[in-house]
Amino acid sequence: MGRNGWSLIGLVVLLATNMVLLQYTIESYMVYDYASMRLYMAIAIINVGLIALLYRYWKKIEYRTKE
Repeated sequence: MGRNGWSLIGLVVLLATNMVLLQYTIESYMVYDYASMRLYMAIAIINVGLIALLYRYWKKIEYRTKE
């Protein structure tokens, strides 16, 4: 499995992690646990940045012109 495959696996893992963090954020908001909510939200925002960087890396690998 090349770099392209590992990049896609990384994207899937990060997206799944982001979904779990979204669930934890909503649950923390519902029970008025704002400290945990801020922590989960901060981790999710960092995770979105990592997803964007990894997506750009995957796109560069996937659509590279082979000469």
